Amino acid sequence: MAQFDVHRNQGLQRDTMPFVVLVQSGKYDSYRGRVVVPLVRRSALSATTPTVGSRLNPVLSVQGLELVLHPLDMGSVAVDQLGDYVASFGQSRRTDRSGPERIAQQHLSLRASALLYQRPSINFQDEACCKCIAPGRLNGAH
Repeated sequence: MAQFDVHRNQGLQRDTMPFVVLVQSGKYDSYRGRVVVPLVRRSALSATTPTVGSRLNPVLSVQGLELVLHPLDMGSVAVDQLGDYVASFGQSRRTDRSGPERIAQQHLSLRASALLYQRPSINFQDEACCKCIAPGRLNGAH
């Protein structure tokens, strides 16, 4: 298991949250739990939800499903309760990422750092990964 791996959600809410993203550092692999962030089906959210597509709740695609990252619902899951590995937004499994996959991995990394270290004021517009996106896309409109 590597940071930013995507696993099937085996919990009761798996219909609306089919996957979780592992955000815990590999430094803590000896612990029996993993910190995960749910990926919620976009169709399960109200069309008027203001944060969908924002830098806090980016829209990502896994196995053809349009999903929304929900970092405010992050939690800990026992390793034996994680479902099958399905994808990764990290570079440890695949290093040939380009375009949207690379951007998603970099933004997940920045967001996870900001949330885990309680630094929500990171200005994503100034980060290197944002230079490949049209200016202004991350100022609340991402």
